[in-house]
Amino acid sequence: MDNVVLICVIVMAAAFIHSFAGFGFSIIAMALLPMLMSVIDSMMLLIFANLVTVAYITVKYFRYINFRLLIVPVVLSLAGNYVGLSCLVGFDNAFAIKILGSALVLLSAYFFFFSKKIKIPDNQIFASIAGAASGLMSGFFSIPGPPIVLYYSAATKQKEEYLSTLQMFFLVNTIFKIIFFVLSYKIKMDILCTIPFVVVSAGIGVLFGNVVFKKTSLGILKKIIYLVMTISGIWYIVS
Repeated sequence: MDNVVLICVIVMAAAFIHSFAGFGFSIIAMALLPMLMSVIDSMMLLIFANLVTVAYITVKYFRYINFRLLIVPVVLSLAGNYVGLSCLVGFDNAFAIKILGSALVLLSAYFFFFSKKIKIPDNQIFASIAGAASGLMSGFFSIPGPPIVLYYSAATKQKEEYLSTLQMFFLVNTIFKIIFFVLSYKIKMDILCTIPFVVVSAGIGVLFGNVVFKKTSLGILKKIIYLVMTISGIWYIVS
């Protein structure tokens, strides 16, 4: 595959960010990878690379996971994932790119202007909504973070519980998507050959992120993520 080095750099940067913020891998990767390949190919590389990132963080903080908060969101997210993935496989790539661009712009606008103004209730109703919405977004855009991040930020009591429970949610969804693609979609040979490179890149990104981001402002990092989302989204819409 062409641009393997650039793909690996994108994956490394995404893993680097995710290891500190607890989210952002899918946002950064799906904001940039579709510039180099189709949306479906981007997603397939992303899920294998993302598996390394979320599995590492999940194992590291496993003892803090709140499994009670996982059950409802995970079950509904898996149903949403199936619907989203099924729709994506049947969509024309050009149309999927436009939808992805619109989603990125709307999400960045939300994070820039409204995220701190909206209070999320900690109850089973919103847990169900967050799980289903994350599943749909994960299946179609491979960006599951925003709804479930909002829910767990309200439902958890300490940062370790938040980080570990969130990563476990991502891990289950990532494994589900891998199984879906293996059973339902013929993965191209060049994608299979690139997977080992992106997996290694994700691992390197996580290791460096654990060291560097201890000294980095999370506020500045988030603004960079949202800016990348905005620029990429506009590019996908107008291109």
